[in-house]
Amino acid sequence: MRIGISTSFNYKLPFPENIRAIADAGFKFISVGGNVRHSHYNTPEGRRARLLEYSGKFGLEIDSIHAPYDPTCDLTQTQDIFAQNAVIEIKRSITAASELGVKKLIVHLSAFRPRKLSERMARIKLTVPEIVKFAGEKQVQIALENLDSDSEVLFKYAMDLFESENLKFCYDNGHEMLYNESMDLLKKYSGRLAVMHIHDNDGERDLHLIPFEGKLDFPALAGQLNKLERIPDITLECEMENSNYATAEKFLEAAYNKGMQFIEMLKR
Repeated sequence: MRIGISTSFNYKLPFPENIRAIADAGFKFISVGGNVRHSHYNTPEGRRARLLEYSGKFGLEIDSIHAPYDPTCDLTQTQDIFAQNAVIEIKRSITAASELGVKKLIVHLSAFRPRKLSERMARIKLTVPEIVKFAGEKQVQIALENLDSDSEVLFKYAMDLFESENLKFCYDNGHEMLYNESMDLLKKYSGRLAVMHIHDNDGERDLHLIPFEGKLDFPALAGQLNKLERIPDITLECEMENSNYATAEKFLEAAYNKGMQFIEMLKR
């Protein structure tokens, strides 16, 4: 089992320095964060000059890419023009992943705390099949990420409605611990689990802390995961913004060590 980290750990650090620091800390792969202004992965020039050159230079595999998650990429938008634009944006990310040889694109189906859920469900019937079909043509899997309790209604609706080989599950432990009140997502969607976002929080805010530096019960999470037939590689989605670490090097060193501590709890 391998451990990687998202480049979202510090968007203030220029991309080449960001992934150099990740490699120096011992991580084996990266997940490219959804801030496209950081990596420029959604432009041909960015894909060539930044991702392929630098990830290759530092020996890091690109395991997954996160689609942008601002409102323009909300696939449940109730107005036609906005929903169509969201499909275009997600297709752009799918194309980028395909050209980079990356098999997994992480997608926020909706924004946090969406309203008009019934109208958004109707929109899902139109937008999700289109992007899933396009992803299949590009040999990319869409991994929908669980978010807050309201958007989770939409997440479950889409996952249950479309049981496609190209529609997978990105499990975010911090989001589930904060927002999920009704079901065990890992148990229900374990057969479709493709990506795991692991981080910590204080039980009240989505802080994206290093594991074991907040209040989440990681032994209990390990127990849940150990019941699964298969556990994917661990992707840390921790951020320096809410930490007390002075440098990226110190932050990544701690993240790597705590990530490995969690991996030691898991069956191989």
